[in-house]
Amino acid sequence: MEFQADDHNGTLPLHYDACGGSWDPEGFFLFTIYPSNGRPTTIHFGFGVPDVDQTWARALEHGVTEIAPPSDSGYMPRQAVFEDNAGNRVNIYHRARDW
Repeated sequence: MEFQADDHNGTLPLHYDACGGSWDPEGFFLFTIYPSNGRPTTIHFGFGVPDVDQTWARALEHGVTEIAPPSDSGYMPRQAVFEDNAGNRVNIYHRARDW
């Protein structure tokens, strides 16, 4: 895997992403490494789901912490971000071809 530096135009700390596949169903993966800032190491990962809103609702039912609710952008497919009960950051992306 090849990692690329990213800071989302200065809105996030410098981190490194490795992506593979495509946004088409079942082909995309994202592996991101963020600085630990002295806290225990957690994971920040993303994956495609068939329905971001449905997955978001199910995650909330299980007590996740909301980071960014489902939203659309021209940069990538519909997406949302939450933190699971172990402190891991999870990005979910709509995986349909027509995003």
